[in-house]
Amino acid sequence: MKLYPFSYAYYCDLIASLKEISPLKDFSEITPADQAFFILRHDVEFSLERALDLAKLEHEALKIQSSYFIQTRNNTYNILSRQNRALIKEIYQLGHTIGLHVNSAGFSSIDEIRQIIKKDIAFFSHALDVPMDRFSFHRPTPELLQANLKMEQLINAYGEDYFQYDPHFNEKELGIYYFSDSEHSWKYNHPFVMK
Repeated sequence: MKLYPFSYAYYCDLIASLKEISPLKDFSEITPADQAFFILRHDVEFSLERALDLAKLEHEALKIQSSYFIQTRNNTYNILSRQNRALIKEIYQLGHTIGLHVNSAGFSSIDEIRQIIKKDIAFFSHALDVPMDRFSFHRPTPELLQANLKMEQLINAYGEDYFQYDPHFNEKELGIYYFSDSEHSWKYNHPFVMK
């Protein structure tokens, strides 16, 4: 057995353990007075079906809500197909929040990325009849992180209230820890093995 098996049972244990340390909050609930909290977000890269499975687990077994960030420009799924529209709507109806997952590759400036975000959110929320107030970047560059993009009435999941970019990345000084289990690998430490 691996030290950190990637299974739904382990995920449930991990969330339960995190909730004993600090409260789970939504991006929209964070205030300057908050001293300790954790936020859950899921960037949906490949499978809306698997995203729905996780959304059901969170809703039914864990009794929690999280954010699901979905791409409009994706080679593996079409958000406008009847099946995928239904999957996204079901995730939303379970109480989760839907956000835009932005692949910024190929865009030449922050202003162009800002325009794409506005257009994609307007298109996505209209096409699916789902409100959308947040976005996250797919593999953001250091320059994009340093820009700390702010947009009126939209939450940037990489904004300074939730994420702080430091090229030397000393988490203990920043007081904000970022963990990612992308591709079944803990790329920035494990929540319980912090260096």
